[in-house]
Amino acid sequence: MNFSQVKSIFIFNLIAFILLFLSLFVYNSFDDTKLYVGEKSLLLELDSIAEMSSNIDNYLVDTIGGDMYQNLDENLALQLDIEAYLNSFITTKYRNIFVVDNKERSSEFRVLVDGRLRLFAEKLRFNEVFKPKNEAWNQVLQSKEPLSFRQDKDGLWQTYLHPILQNDRVIAILAIDFSIENFNQIQKNLNLLDNLFYTFIMVMVISIIFLLFFSFLDFKREKKIQSISLKLAQEIEKVKELNNSLEKKVDIKVAEIKRSQAYFETIFNTTRDAIAVIDKETNFLFANRAYFELTQLSKQELYQQSSYKLTIEEDKERILALMQEGFRRGFYYDLKTSYINVLGENIEVLHDMVAMPDGVSFLLVTRDITIENRLKREKEFQEQQLLQQSRLAQMGEMISMIAHQWRQPLAAIGAASAKIRIKAHLNKVDNEMTIKTSDKIEALVQHLSQTIDDFRNFFKSDKIKREITYTQMIDSILEIVTATIVAKDIKLIKSLECDEKMNTYASEVQQVILNLLKNAEDALLEVDVSNPTIILATYKENGKLILEVSDNAGGIPDSIKEQIFDPYFSTKKEKNGTGLGLYMSKIIIEEHCGGLLSVYNNENGAVFKISMNPL
Repeated sequence: MNFSQVKSIFIFNLIAFILLFLSLFVYNSFDDTKLYVGEKSLLLELDSIAEMSSNIDNYLVDTIGGDMYQNLDENLALQLDIEAYLNSFITTKYRNIFVVDNKERSSEFRVLVDGRLRLFAEKLRFNEVFKPKNEAWNQVLQSKEPLSFRQDKDGLWQTYLHPILQNDRVIAILAIDFSIENFNQIQKNLNLLDNLFYTFIMVMVISIIFLLFFSFLDFKREKKIQSISLKLAQEIEKVKELNNSLEKKVDIKVAEIKRSQAYFETIFNTTRDAIAVIDKETNFLFANRAYFELTQLSKQELYQQSSYKLTIEEDKERILALMQEGFRRGFYYDLKTSYINVLGENIEVLHDMVAMPDGVSFLLVTRDITIENRLKREKEFQEQQLLQQSRLAQMGEMISMIAHQWRQPLAAIGAASAKIRIKAHLNKVDNEMTIKTSDKIEALVQHLSQTIDDFRNFFKSDKIKREITYTQMIDSILEIVTATIVAKDIKLIKSLECDEKMNTYASEVQQVILNLLKNAEDALLEVDVSNPTIILATYKENGKLILEVSDNAGGIPDSIKEQIFDPYFSTKKEKNGTGLGLYMSKIIIEEHCGGLLSVYNNENGAVFKISMNPL
C-alpha cells in the first residue's frame, strides 16, 4: 500500500470518524427532530383542513341562510344541491363531510346534510339522530373553537370539527373525516431513518475496525440507500399522479351530476303534467312549474297547502280515504276529483300516485282533465242529438207502417158497423149476431191498441239496462213491421237458435235491429231481385251472442264498405237518407251497449252482424 493509498485510507478513516461523531450527534438529536417533524406535518394538514372548513362554512351560511334546519326541511332541492357540493370534496383523502346541529344542547345531535352519495347504506339522512362517541362535539359547542380527534388508537382516520357561528353562537358543526395515512407514513419513514441511522453508526464503528473489509459493503449499502430513496420518490410520484387522477375523476363526476340535474330540472319543469312530491298528510314538499300553473298558486303558497285542502269540499273525505289506501299499497292510479284554484274555479283532475324510494313521501302526478271532460260531455250530447234525430226518422217510418197495418182492421170495423146498421134498418138484428159482431170489433180494437203500445214501448227513451233475449226483441219489432215488409213482396225468414239472455239497453238495440231491417228492405226495393228475402238469424259463437240481418240484394260495393258507418254517409238513391242510421247503430252497439257491429258480403248480399256479451 503506497503513501497515497495510506493517505487516502487515513483521510477516509478520518472522514469516517468525523462522520461517526457527527452521526452520534445527529442520532442524539433525531428523537426531538422526529417528534417535531411529525407534529409539524399534522399541523400543516390541520391548517389545510381549517382553511377548507372556513370556505365550506361561508358557502353553507350564504347558500342555506340562518335557520339551516328549517330552510333545508322546506327545500328538498336545496338539500340535494348542498349534498352535491359537499360530495365534490370527498376523495380518498376526505372520506366524509357532514353537518349536524344541537338545538337543545343535549347529548344527541341531528343531521342536517351528508356529503356521501345516496346509494351508500351508511349515509346519514336529514333529521336523523346522531350520537357522538366522545365529548369532543360538546366541547366544540362550549368552546366555539375547532377541534380534531383521532377516531381510534391505531386507525388511519381523524375527524376535524369546525363550529359554524352566527352572532357568536354555534348554529351547526361541520365534521370532516380525513385520512392521516400520510402522517402515519411520515412517522414510519422517520422510524425507518432512525433505524438506518443506528445501522449507519454501527457500520461506521465496524468500518473503522474493518475499513478495508467493509469498504465494498459500505459502497453497496450506499447504493441500496440510493435505490430505496429512488423507489420512495417513485412511489411518492405515483401517489401524486393517483391523487391528480382521482381529482379529475371527481371533477368529471361532479360535472355529470350537474348535467343530469339540469336534464332532470328541464324535463321536470317542461312536462305538461303537474308533478309534485307529497307526504302522508298530502302536504306539498316539492312541485314543478305545471303544478303552480294548475293551482294558480305561487311556490310559497303551494308549499303551505296540501292536496286535501285543494280538493272540493264534498269530495275531500272520499279522496283522503283513497289516498290513504294508496299510501298503504304504495300506489294508486286514475283517482278522479276536482281542485279549487285561487280564483275559486273548479278544475277536474286525475291523480296518479306512487311511493318514493324513501318510503315516507309520494310522487303525485296530476292531469287537468277539465277540457277533456267537457269535450266528452259535448260529444255525448251530440251523439244523443244524433240518436234523437235517427229515432225521429224511424218514428216517421214506423207511423207509416202502423197506418198501413191499421187499414185492414179499420176496414173490418167499418164493415161490421155497416152490417149492424143495415140489419137494424131492416129490423133483423138478433142478439147472437150482435154479440158476434161486437166481439170481432173488440178484438180488432185490442189489436189496434196493442199496436199503439208496441210503438210507445219501442221508442221509450229510458236508459235502464234489463235482461232480454234476441228473440224477444225481434218478435216485438216484427209485430209492427212484418205486414209492411210482406206487403212489398219481401219474404221474411227467422232462424233463431239462441235464447240466452243479455243485460243491455233493449229499446236502443231494437232501434238498431229496426234500422238494419229497413236498410235491407230499401236495398231489395232498389234492385230487381227474384224472390227478395230478409233473413234474421241468431246463434252463439266463441262465447258471444250473435244476431245477423242479411238480404239477397247483391251486397255492398267494396269501394264504400269502409264508409258506410261514417256519419252523414248515405247510399239511398232517392237522396232522402240522413246518413245517420248505420253511424248511430254502431255508436249504440259498441259504445252504449259494449258490443260489436260489423258488415260483410256473402254470396247473396250484405250481412250485418251484431255481437253481444251474455249474462
